[in-house]
Amino acid sequence: MGVSITHLGESALSRLEEHLRTRRGAAVAVSHDRVFLGRAATSGSFPGPAAL
Repeated sequence: MGVSITHLGESALSRLEEHLRTRRGAAVAVSHDRVFLGRAATSGSFPGPAAL
């Protein structure tokens, strides 16, 4: 998705989170928003400052 999630309304953001959480198969989400990632992901990798 090439659009910042900050431009999504609350309803659209909730639907996106639910879709990512319940879909079958893999998905890659890259975001600075850890709250979004925490709600949308069932597993993941969160690099620390040393990885940057």
